[in-house]
Amino acid sequence: MAPKILGTQHLDRFTRGLPLDFFVCFSAGAALLGSAGQVNYSAANAFMDGLMQARRAAGLPGLSINWGAWAEVGMAAGVDDRTKAQWQASGIELISPTEGVALLFQLLPQAAAQVGVLPLNWAKLGQSGGGVVERPFLRDLLTTREAAPAVAKDAILPELADAPAGDRLGLLQTYVQAQVMRVLGLGAAQAPDVRQGLTDIGMDSLMAVELSNRLQAGLQQPLPTTLAFEYPTIVALTHFLAEEVLHLGTAEVEATAVAPTSRDESPELLAGLDDLTESELTDSLLKELEEAGY
Repeated sequence: MAPKILGTQHLDRFTRGLPLDFFVCFSAGAALLGSAGQVNYSAANAFMDGLMQARRAAGLPGLSINWGAWAEVGMAAGVDDRTKAQWQASGIELISPTEGVALLFQLLPQAAAQVGVLPLNWAKLGQSGGGVVERPFLRDLLTTREAAPAVAKDAILPELADAPAGDRLGLLQTYVQAQVMRVLGLGAAQAPDVRQGLTDIGMDSLMAVELSNRLQAGLQQPLPTTLAFEYPTIVALTHFLAEEVLHLGTAEVEATAVAPTSRDESPELLAGLDDLTESELTDSLLKELEEAGY
């Protein structure tokens, strides 16, 4: 944040007396659309946008370009292929260096103080969930809401409403698992274990936000962005959504609970623990760890 703000301030201050032809700032689309987990980055770029507006108002040259992600060079070049595929799936395209340089020279002589260069697939963007189509900045650009029902058709609510009570938790868990797979970019043959930690299978903070947005759009309920960390497995997340968000009822949840899949969760192994002394519990735990190879 500091290099962008202080650097731009210094350049502005120390060139005020120079007859500049151009004063160009490379801002980012994050200043226009926001970027989860990057509030400092978004704010710093927004500062540059505002300073260029002030320079133009003072009769000085100034242009701030809100670039989208560039291919091959820049920060996006270090992003892995899976993340790039997720961007593309949500409607975010990349700018090739050749296109970017050509656009830069096209923008230099125009009169605006700020221009966004964001190659977006509007149809996919409208389907990406998370209230994107409701953002004021995009509302006028997304001139049709035809894309919005695509989110709804993937929703689980109608299916849950029509299903017998005993089947609802299973349907919800399948839906949650499908959303996790989409966020992680997993294929049909790569379904994760529903009891495995989400971070263990590759989910990071930005993916967690995307998962929350997808579930929020499908369930039509407000959800915290930290959902994947507060309920770190598909099973835990499903139970939270069933009980606290959709209010399916504890009886329904218990009736359709996933059967234990490991010896640690076996009722037979848990039986009688209350009767053991602290020393016996410690010995039992050490034995389990030794057998597990720790």
